Amino acid sequence: MKYLKYLWYLIRHKWYVMLYCFKFNLYWEGIVHDLDKFLPWRFVVYARYAWTNGERKALPEGLFIATEYSEFNEEWLKHRESNKHHWQYWVYGSLREMDSKSILEMYCDWMGAMRCKGEGYEELKVWYADTRGSRRINEKTLKVIDKLMQYKNEDHAVRNKKV
Repeated sequence: MKYLKYLWYLIRHKWYVMLYCFKFNLYWEGIVHDLDKFLPWRFVVYARYAWTNGERKALPEGLFIATEYSEFNEEWLKHRESNKHHWQYWVYGSLREMDSKSILEMYCDWMGAMRCKGEGYEELKVWYADTRGSRRINEKTLKVIDKLMQYKNEDHAVRNKKV
């Protein structure tokens, strides 16, 4: 049952991210977003660790240390290392500046995750403010993200596509 619940979550998440990406004219990014999460071995690991009793677990961000998450940690790390819409992709080796498409897809990813939780832009702003200091992001990239997060609502952010 948890595999079906995770599949439904993943499909909804991809749907919302795709809708937001399309509003920014990121058609390809919206279509291929998180496709690697459908790989059988990754899908099973995510479902096993991210879902309990049909509910999504809140997993800690960043690199995990707890041994009960070691299998999940490995798959999560591989996902972030191979997807440019994760800020962690840009950290390995040196603190590189993210390209604008990746920043926008990351924003769409965050919005898609909020929508799946039944939350919206205001909750995203609170989450971002609370977690901003925990990310290792290039200063120029951080300024762009901060500017994007200043919009009053998601409709405004979508209408003003320039970042």
